Amino acid sequence: MNDRPGPVLTAGRRASVPLPRIVLVALWLALLTGVVELLASGVKRVVLGLPTLMTPQIVWMAPLSYALFFAAFGVVLWPLARLAPRRVTLRTVVTVLAFIGAFSVLNVFRMQIYPWAMYLLAGGLAYQMGRGVTRAGEGFPRLVRRTTPWLVAGGVALGAGYNGARVLAERRALAALPAPPAGAPNVLLLILDTARSASMSLYGYERSTTPELDRLAREGVVFDRAVAPAPWSQPSHATLFTGRFAHEITFDWGSRIALQHPTLTEVLRGRGYRTAGFVANARYLSREMGLAGGFIRLEAHPAFSVKAIPQVTWLGRFFFHMQGGIGRIWRHGDLERKWAPDVIDPLLAWISRPDRRPFFAMLNFMDVHGPYRPPEPFSLRFRRPPVAADKRWADMTPDERNSQVRRRALDNYEASMAYLDQELGRLFRELDRLGLRGSTLIVLTSDHGEQFGEHGLVDHGTSLYWPVLHVPLVVWLPAGGPAGLRVETPVSLREIPATVAEVVGLAGSPFPGRTLGRFWRQEPDPAPEPVLAEVHLSPALPAGRTGPIRLGDLHALVSGRLHYIRNGDGSEELFDVVDDPREERNLMDAADPETLATFRRALDRVPKRPRPVP
Repeated sequence: MNDRPGPVLTAGRRASVPLPRIVLVALWLALLTGVVELLASGVKRVVLGLPTLMTPQIVWMAPLSYALFFAAFGVVLWPLARLAPRRVTLRTVVTVLAFIGAFSVLNVFRMQIYPWAMYLLAGGLAYQMGRGVTRAGEGFPRLVRRTTPWLVAGGVALGAGYNGARVLAERRALAALPAPPAGAPNVLLLILDTARSASMSLYGYERSTTPELDRLAREGVVFDRAVAPAPWSQPSHATLFTGRFAHEITFDWGSRIALQHPTLTEVLRGRGYRTAGFVANARYLSREMGLAGGFIRLEAHPAFSVKAIPQVTWLGRFFFHMQGGIGRIWRHGDLERKWAPDVIDPLLAWISRPDRRPFFAMLNFMDVHGPYRPPEPFSLRFRRPPVAADKRWADMTPDERNSQVRRRALDNYEASMAYLDQELGRLFRELDRLGLRGSTLIVLTSDHGEQFGEHGLVDHGTSLYWPVLHVPLVVWLPAGGPAGLRVETPVSLREIPATVAEVVGLAGSPFPGRTLGRFWRQEPDPAPEPVLAEVHLSPALPAGRTGPIRLGDLHALVSGRLHYIRNGDGSEELFDVVDDPREERNLMDAADPETLATFRRALDRVPKRPRPVP
């Protein structure tokens, strides 16, 4: 089949392209596009040194994803070819699908190529390919028939090879582990990404957002003023693994972290622990972002499933994330996102396997991270009446509209919190059923909080105000540990690695900072150190981020009930987070001079952060 005149069916009409041929050509182009996208991702990662944030399963899932979409496009084009055979020819089919494929591949470099340039490049490549089909005549269909089986076989071989190599590597890593210490407890680190204490009934919030944690916390130790070391995921997770502050770590927004310090995962693996991470935030916790050292198993991207196939390509994500798109036929209507069951269930399957070794498992949840999409029946649990209910949206003032949007976002956020809390309750019940609670150290916390209009800000990452720094922290010690204790003294999440090392009996801990054990041992602490938090300005700061960060690096200290902030322009703010948790009253004018001097001296001693090498 080619674009030359075909058999005459009626006066002036020629035969349309048969459906089998359209589907076969679509399949061939899909497989070819998948292979090219795989190569483009490799160039971006290896040659340019940029993260791709794609699942390694792209080696076989990308061709399959494109095959599904291109075949569907082919079926749509066939009736058009029947209706207008002179216009919808084989060249037309190839040109349309080649444009879609080329534009999809170029989107791998969407941060490095201007959008208009991608359209021009994709259009030029598609046009040339369409011309090539015309010139090749019947040679093109023969090429398609002969090479399609090889492309299919190559995709199957790549997928089987990758997964086989991964299973083999995990078995070898487990076999190489040293013997663990006798009686060493398991360790379970639960990170509720973007969970702020201000929206948790565990911390006195009026809505019952965390009834399961309210109950479970009576069996553990609750820290009432836990402070995140940074207001966004990457540096906070780095601190949770190393005990080091952001100024001690080399990284930049969206870039790989260069760790010069041992991680909790590496240290426990060296002690004979089997280690695994079950992650919803693949953007910062995948292997290519630098925080996966020491994990024998890391499940950061969606596991194989029907709903995971479309999301591995730009084309699939585009269609499945359209408003009201076909992605909504699946649970929660979001294919790119992992939900709590997608994190918990693989963990339960992993720890249920017979193994005499203790385990270290890290679970990262994204259920309360934006966009806030609580599943049914939680979506309506905390819905409030609209602002200015007697007005249409068009008649509202800008302030009324902003207030409405923020209220709706907060309602959805807290409904998502209630959903996550329910799943955490299920996790703890399963641990009880498996008989693991008594032999497991469990630490629950968050990497940072969230803002919903406080100081006129939303989201996180651009300020050091209390809503983004005040995070939950609960510790459940193995059997025999204290229960029902609440600690009011401010503590930093940087103390978690040293605390884990102490509880598991690790001599000569490589982690800095004091351990939280001083509180359940009730050791005197006459001069507690102020707790540090920081965030740094960078040219790589994502577009659209507004807030104090735009003025330069921010630093904050929390001591007792006081929260001191030094902004990038040198201005200072001081708040009482007990009496004024929304921080609406700046106390600088009435502050004690010696208290301010203490804060200033402490921040003057903080070293400059190493800048990443371009």
